[in-house]
Amino acid sequence: MNALLMLLLLLTKLSTTDQQRALAIHNEAREAVGVPPLSWSNQLAADAQAYAETLARTRSFHHAKCNDGENLYWYSASTATPGEDASLSWLEERADYRHGRGWHRNFSEVGHYTQMIWKDTEQVGIGTAVASDGSTYVVARYHPAGNYTNQLPY
Repeated sequence: MNALLMLLLLLTKLSTTDQQRALAIHNEAREAVGVPPLSWSNQLAADAQAYAETLARTRSFHHAKCNDGENLYWYSASTATPGEDASLSWLEERADYRHGRGWHRNFSEVGHYTQMIWKDTEQVGIGTAVASDGSTYVVARYHPAGNYTNQLPY
């Protein structure tokens, strides 16, 4: 196995520290709006990992057809903290979110954030993979899914 392939495999999965930090970012955001914390799901993480590897292998970027909520993140390089980086990026959408029945009007600008804080969501799992060009793909899966336009996130 060549050194580059070994490095890519090492960068493919979240470290325990990165996993914990990503979960903490989600739960800090949820606490700020008064919803219960998420728990980590190994099953969702495995599903997210498999899909992140598919995206990295095909170097494509599109949502999966699944029943769980999903956030995606792509970065043009590799990083030691992909879960944290993605979670912080999704959290930045908070600045554009306006609570109220019309929140979904700018869904493309706030949908990652609202999935993070969706009141009925209980679990999250995150997977990451590095493509052959060194870019990073991060997939977060949420259960139950959120982002229903006829409901408020919290």
